[in-house]
Amino acid sequence: MQITQRIRKSSASAQVRRNLVRYIKEGRFTGPRLPSEDDISSMFGVSRITVRDALANLENSGYVSRLQGRGTVINRTICSLTGRISEGRPFDALIRAQNMVPSMAASTVKKLPITPEIKKALQTGAGEMYQVERLFLGNGDPLILLDSYLTGDLLDSPVDGAPTLERLQERIFSPNIAYDLVNIHPIQASAHLAGKLGLPVGLPMLMFETISMDQAERPLLVNHEFYHPDKIRFCEVRLADYRMNNALN
Repeated sequence: MQITQRIRKSSASAQVRRNLVRYIKEGRFTGPRLPSEDDISSMFGVSRITVRDALANLENSGYVSRLQGRGTVINRTICSLTGRISEGRPFDALIRAQNMVPSMAASTVKKLPITPEIKKALQTGAGEMYQVERLFLGNGDPLILLDSYLTGDLLDSPVDGAPTLERLQERIFSPNIAYDLVNIHPIQASAHLAGKLGLPVGLPMLMFETISMDQAERPLLVNHEFYHPDKIRFCEVRLADYRMNNALN
């Protein structure tokens, strides 16, 4: 079930957006509204067009409401949320939000026959894939297991032999990634997954399958994200017009 797009853009408007959210969370804007577009433009040294793009994105995400005659009003309840799926926060920031100290266990790399699912998601003709598995810890306890899948033909440049872990991670954290398509699947913990996260085998949980796309709408890699269900929680904001429901009666 496709849920959302997780934005990773590093454009000027995305940077302004991230900074405005951070300033709101830090309490730098004490009033009910954001500063004017001109003031924000001066604050970050960007054009008003860039500011408008950032504000439009904030409104679409529910962080603010732009009301005629009242300016850009801050929705502080939404701004206080720490586990929004669409934000795509770095894992270390997500773990710190649980008041834990993040760390990572040793990563592993495997070269495997490509599965039909990964082949379709990556739109590739490759017959093999690389799996990079990483385990993220909070206060030394396992919290997040991340399996990343990619193929050699999707690397930025050809390599002789098997690519190193560092080379694969360059792709995984590539600045060319524009957004993630996120699909959420109900699963039961396999023996491998249960052993990694310290869970009972067969425990019902969720898998986040993300397909990272570049600006040209090309898939770059697939991630399977598994979160400890008792320690990492997520939420999302639904902007809905409930008047439409009444119209159906």
